[in-house]
Amino acid sequence: MSKKCLAVPQRAVEALDFWKRLERDDNVIRSAITLSSDEVDDLLATARREGRFLERSGKDGIEQNPEWQQIIFYALVVQKGRFFVYKRSGAVDESRLALKLSAGIGGHIEPYDTDLVDSLPRELDEKLLFTRRIQELPTPDKINIVGLIKDERDQVGQVHLGLVCVVYLKADVSVEIKGDESVEGWMITLDEYERLIASGDYTPEGWTELLIEKLAAEILAQ
Repeated sequence: MSKKCLAVPQRAVEALDFWKRLERDDNVIRSAITLSSDEVDDLLATARREGRFLERSGKDGIEQNPEWQQIIFYALVVQKGRFFVYKRSGAVDESRLALKLSAGIGGHIEPYDTDLVDSLPRELDEKLLFTRRIQELPTPDKINIVGLIKDERDQVGQVHLGLVCVVYLKADVSVEIKGDESVEGWMITLDEYERLIASGDYTPEGWTELLIEKLAAEILAQ
């Protein structure tokens, strides 16, 4: 079955100004950085101009081809100094994320998304349930993109590029995972998160580790 997502040529991404600011260890990128509004605009314009909807899997799939970068909106859901985290059980499709603690909500940009920024409201609606008071999901023109994550330590990270977004919840809105009993989610403070990780009982997935380590304190202070 065809399963396509938006991908941008690696050469086009590397030509953007932010690329040289990404931190490297032995020439392997492991970095999360803030982006200026101009850098966000340049990246989105490049994705719209150069992006193609390509097959993810199969012998010609881009999952194994680092010449293409799959763009992922990766949203941190924030409320009064806390942020939403979730943990998958061992029985999930994404085996690489099983039993890992995650903070970002998002997914691939699909062919039926009218524009690439339409994918984040869709992903939030598909994955999260907001209750108590109506929570307005961000419209495409109000998506708050604040940074970028790139982690080349494994094959998955080599072909994905994360756009860090922030979704601020109203004070009386609660949030939970929608319709998936294999995933547990809850709100947490930064101190509570750090204690969980230090306990050794929870292991963050790679992008979450970078997001919290590099960007969360600044985001939560706003």
